[in-house]
Amino acid sequence: HYLYMGRNVSIVHNEQPTCWGFFIDEDEGEIIIGDSVSRISSGLFSWINPKRFQMGKSVSYIGEESFRSSQIGEMIDLPNISYIGKDAFLSSSIQKYTFGNNLQYIGENALCSADTIHIDIPSIDRWLSLFNIRNNVDLKHYSSPYFLLINGENVESLTFDNIEEIPAFALNGCCNNITRVDFKCKINNIWRSAFANSDIEMIRFEQPVGKIGYEAFAGCRQLKEVVICDSIASIGEGSFKGCSSLSTLKLGNCKIIEQQAFEDCNNLTSLELPPTLENIDHGAFPPSNNLINLRINDSPNKLEIATQNFSN
Repeated sequence: HYLYMGRNVSIVHNEQPTCWGFFIDEDEGEIIIGDSVSRISSGLFSWINPKRFQMGKSVSYIGEESFRSSQIGEMIDLPNISYIGKDAFLSSSIQKYTFGNNLQYIGENALCSADTIHIDIPSIDRWLSLFNIRNNVDLKHYSSPYFLLINGENVESLTFDNIEEIPAFALNGCCNNITRVDFKCKINNIWRSAFANSDIEMIRFEQPVGKIGYEAFAGCRQLKEVVICDSIASIGEGSFKGCSSLSTLKLGNCKIIEQQAFEDCNNLTSLELPPTLENIDHGAFPPSNNLINLRINDSPNKLEIATQNFSN
């Protein structure tokens, strides 16, 4: 009924990660993890429901499914945590997480403990596996291995200062209150449907971009302005498909625009193609009655424009 891990315990380890380490009956047991404990391995406290639970301040590593489906209170403070494994708190009772500056990795579904959770992370710019907007923001974790998703009314804009790529589906449909996204760093890839079906109104890329992936911003019906200030290797298939409010498009030093990239962007009335452009794929700019001004700049490269572009 009572488990205390005191000063001499540093690692709580489960030799068989697929099995549960402890079984506590509902409202009967107490678990206190002392401040000397630094590591909790996989599956140890899954499906527990103790009367009292206390987490030590020194825990830096929590393995996969460590607290899955456990009823251990609504709040947890992990000031020294650096690693949280896959499904660590999946379907648990935790609604508020507080993390320190050491956090480096959050696994897939690790924090999926409630429909809406609250997360405190002190630092804004962190490693790729952390998506920090600001302190005291309501966040929702999506089943993407690297990102925490926004579900907070007080977040109106996102600024990326130090990130290399945005994973697939990372913010799909979750930017309901965010109207502006600024990329102030060089970014290699924005993967499939990363920002799709969101309410973003403006996107600005200040540094070079590798590729905007398949339907990365598709269905963003409120999007009015896209500004690419520097180079971009490729705007992928269907990247801005269905962005029906898009009226300002600055392509920077773009090289390739893939098929259906701007399908159903019927609000574009003017478009300037940069001299760096080498290829516009099939249907990248489908028929539109509204496009009345098209400028193609002189280019040292051969520009190939496939069928079903700029008709009507």
